Amino acid sequence: MPAPSLRLVAALTATLGLVVARAEPARAILIVNGSFETPDVGPDGIASISAGPAPPGFGWTVDSGNVEVFGELYAPLPGPSFDGQQHLDLNGVRVGALSQIFSTSAGVDYEVRFVFASNYVWHDTTNPALATVRIADVGSATDLVAPVQISHGTSSATDLDWTAISLTFTAIGPATSLGFTSDSIDTPLGGILLDDAVVVPEPSTASLCLIGLLGLAARRHRSRPRGRRVSPRLPRRPAPRPPHAPPACACPTR
Repeated sequence: MPAPSLRLVAALTATLGLVVARAEPARAILIVNGSFETPDVGPDGIASISAGPAPPGFGWTVDSGNVEVFGELYAPLPGPSFDGQQHLDLNGVRVGALSQIFSTSAGVDYEVRFVFASNYVWHDTTNPALATVRIADVGSATDLVAPVQISHGTSSATDLDWTAISLTFTAIGPATSLGFTSDSIDTPLGGILLDDAVVVPEPSTASLCLIGLLGLAARRHRSRPRGRRVSPRLPRRPAPRPPHAPPACACPTR
């Protein structure tokens, strides 16, 4: 029979497993085409995308201006992508802005991750590229985090010096938007570069408790002394008594 502590852990694990299965959304990536591999422009190609209908599979909405997707060997601006073989410039031939709406659950925490660099033809450390990142509830247009301005000016042809950023927010409705707006208004032909945008649900408190309990159970199990189990000796059952014999007959002698 398992020790009482292990029985308790097993019961709690089963209970928490039901809670997590019912309450926690799948930890899936919620952003479509976060690495800008669609449309496929090839290693040295470019696609210019303006406000209006987007190419199939692009996933993003160009809210204003113009953006460009290009391969990492694109001759005017070569440089290795962070994820895949393509990335995006927020300034195409005009200052651009783009966003994407994704599904969320009210009260659930989410993490936003992406990397950014700069168009080094137009920007350097004395004139960095600028953009504003906004995460907002779609229904109420409420900012779920304070808008964040990003700045970059250290990219080069051999090293774009991708910089990672992570933001967390709590959703308040069924749909949330992630938006990037270029603030490099003086250089409409080049701005912030973007790649590897990801949104994932944060692990819930129940999940963290479950992980902790499983770790505790494993640690306690490993720490138990090992040896041959000896069963307790049971008292021997007394042997059955023979049936009572009838008394011998005392007959008179002749």
